[in-house]
Amino acid sequence: MDMNEIKEIFFQECEEQLAELESGLLKLNDGDRDPETVNAVFRAVHSIKGGAGAFGLDDLVSFAHVFETTLDCVRSNKLEPTQDVLKVMLKAADVLADLTNVARDGGSVDPVRSRGLVKELEALAHGELPTASAASEPAPKQVKPAAAPVLRPLRRMIAVSSRSPSASTMISALTTCLWTCRNTRSASNRAPISTPRAMMRRCCCAISRASAN
Repeated sequence: MDMNEIKEIFFQECEEQLAELESGLLKLNDGDRDPETVNAVFRAVHSIKGGAGAFGLDDLVSFAHVFETTLDCVRSNKLEPTQDVLKVMLKAADVLADLTNVARDGGSVDPVRSRGLVKELEALAHGELPTASAASEPAPKQVKPAAAPVLRPLRRMIAVSSRSPSASTMISALTTCLWTCRNTRSASNRAPISTPRAMMRRCCCAISRASAN
């Protein structure tokens, strides 16, 4: 197995960790305070950071480190995971996904957006809670990479359906994702957005397992 194959495995694992991260943050946002949910979210970011460090993906490591530090404050009960706090963390999860996509496929992440999230995360880690108005501000629109926002519905459905997958649910998620890709391509007159192969494989495997039951 050469280095490129090892790196591909890392990015496949990143997809799983990102799904776990978003699933856990959504549970926390819904009021779940199970310590294991917090630990799972922390481990997801920690794992991405560790693997990224092995491949010298400095931007990904740097952002993941700040994110991980803030999550550790939640884990140690120094920071209450209120909905305003979790809005910041969900936006940070999107940036982490964007940075992962860029590390794999090339492109760029809006530096203003990523620096802004770093500042927000650092403020949370230092006990500076976001105001309601600041937390509700929409994130700056990002041009590249477009894949992460487009794939979010599919990633979320995979995470939610991971314990008891339903073929119809998974097919619906995949259809939504591909339809969004098609519409995005038509609106921008650009080439179609590529869905990561690892996520497609996981979705198809889940459909096959559900259909067999």
